[in-house]
Amino acid sequence: MKSRQKFYHGTWILTGASLVVKILSAIYRVPLQNIVGDHGYFVYQQVYPFYGLCSAVALVGLPMFVSQIIAEDPTHRQANFIRLQQLAAGLGFLGALSLWFLAPSLARMMGDFRLTPLVQVLAGFYLVAPVLAVGRGNFQGQLQMAPSAVSQVVEQLIRVGVILLAAFFFQKENWNWYQMGLGAHSGALFGAVGALIILFCWPHQANLTPLVNSSAWPVKTLIQRFWTSGFLLSLYGCLLVLFQLVDSVTVFKLLCQAAWTNPAVLKGIFDRGQPLAQLVLVVAVSFGTAVLPELVVLKNSARQELAAAVIHISLFLATAAALGLAALMPAINTLLFRTATASGPLSLYVLAVIFITLATIMNTIMNAEQQKQNWAPLLIALLVKIGANYLLIPSYGLWGVSGATFLASLVLAALIYRRAKLKLKQVLRLPSFLLRLSLVGASLFFGEVAFQFLGLQLGPLTRVLALGEVFLGVLGGVFLVLFLSWRWHLLTAAEWELIPIGSWLLGKMKEEQNALR
Repeated sequence: MKSRQKFYHGTWILTGASLVVKILSAIYRVPLQNIVGDHGYFVYQQVYPFYGLCSAVALVGLPMFVSQIIAEDPTHRQANFIRLQQLAAGLGFLGALSLWFLAPSLARMMGDFRLTPLVQVLAGFYLVAPVLAVGRGNFQGQLQMAPSAVSQVVEQLIRVGVILLAAFFFQKENWNWYQMGLGAHSGALFGAVGALIILFCWPHQANLTPLVNSSAWPVKTLIQRFWTSGFLLSLYGCLLVLFQLVDSVTVFKLLCQAAWTNPAVLKGIFDRGQPLAQLVLVVAVSFGTAVLPELVVLKNSARQELAAAVIHISLFLATAAALGLAALMPAINTLLFRTATASGPLSLYVLAVIFITLATIMNTIMNAEQQKQNWAPLLIALLVKIGANYLLIPSYGLWGVSGATFLASLVLAALIYRRAKLKLKQVLRLPSFLLRLSLVGASLFFGEVAFQFLGLQLGPLTRVLALGEVFLGVLGGVFLVLFLSWRWHLLTAAEWELIPIGSWLLGKMKEEQNALR
């Protein structure tokens, strides 16, 4: 019982750290864009997916895989740890070498050869990240979550600090956009080294006392297990980054070929939506996945109930946050990025997160229940994204980019739903939940749109006016969603209690209901 309590306590520690890391990873883009402008932001964002993919594997998939190996076979713990470190070092070396020599070709694919050094500087991160991930997984495998959590936060703080320092030099020392991008992306290596030092110096390091006649798992077995579990989970955990990678190698070139004005600036404007969409995913996915480890130990009926709760909560949070952002996008765009340009395409882009959330949560549940591996839906969705980009962008510009992401996300969610077992499908077949969720979402969206329309009667949308609109809009939107969700019984009492401060809200609502009687 104590070990189980320690496990859940550690799970929430990691979830909290992950939440902080993702928020930091989103909010720094606002001052970055404000300082370097849309063109400079375009230069930075073009290369970001190469960091994001490696970071996702190093933060999620690889530590999770290592922790499973360490926990499952304590007798051969030291031998397995050494073998994993060797494999990680080899993987890091091959990844860094490949990225360095492929950088010119990747830059040409993105339509700007000057991006070559920005890709190459990430080779250092590729070298260190796998070794760092194995260190985190080793601690997690022995239920020591604090080292991993602290190292994640420290890594992100250092990285964000270096990025903002590069933006400062761009402004004060007249760096060009590519010098700024080179300095900003070097922060990935500095952050990883800082995290590695944290793990190495942690005062309660894991006990790896040599054991007699201990032998590690075969390399082939380790690779197969990682490929079928940790790696796929990592890719589903960075779906936005995968779609962004497709955009990096297609959008700028397609806009140039179609003779759109200032294609680099247009791409930079579209990239404003990435941190907003990421924040929605943080809200929707983090709280849901935190309770998913319970699925492994629960019996059938209890497991089905928890799976339903996780899907309902995640969809509820994603729908409310995405629709609220979409409706308030002109004001949010002005407040954060100085202009309301392309608010329509950005609103459509944010709405895609609803389907990305559903796909991510359902895939995670299916993985926990050892259902089908969802490689095919992911590959099909990426092909849909690529094809839709080529079909839509030349004629529709940024609307085409957003439309392609929305369509690919919808296809992905539909394909995963189709592959799920009947019991998991039944969670979404409850007409009352989807109907009530749709009504709550529609009420929020049209209420926020009406509020924005009234705000425009006060005069042109400035940052000061946008601040008031966003503050009052978010406050009113949260109240409206909570009130309607409670009145229309969108979530059960048990589901409310799974949400942080949900129990408190439930108590307050019951008190008000009793007071009105």
